[in-house]
Amino acid sequence: MCHLSSFIGALKITWLKNLLDASYRSNWKTLVTNTQPLFNQNMFWSLNQNSFNLLLPKITNLFWKDVVTSWGDYVHRQSARTE
Repeated sequence: MCHLSSFIGALKITWLKNLLDASYRSNWKTLVTNTQPLFNQNMFWSLNQNSFNLLLPKITNLFWKDVVTSWGDYVHRQSARTE
C-alpha cells in the first residue's frame, strides 16, 4: 500500500513539472502563465524553504498555492535527508 499523502503530493508536483517544462504545450499552461506570472522556469527549481515562504503569499490561486506548497514540502524533506 502506498503512502497516500506522498502520492497526492507527487501528483501535485507533476502539475508543476508540466507547467515549468518549456517543451510541454497546452492551453491550461498558457492560461496559468498569463494569470500567475510568478512561475519563472529558470528560478523555480532552485528555491529553498525561505524563498517558498516569501513566494506563497504572492500566489493568488489556491490550487497553485497548494501545488507550490507540495513542492516546498518535498524540497524541505530532501534537504533534511542530506543534512
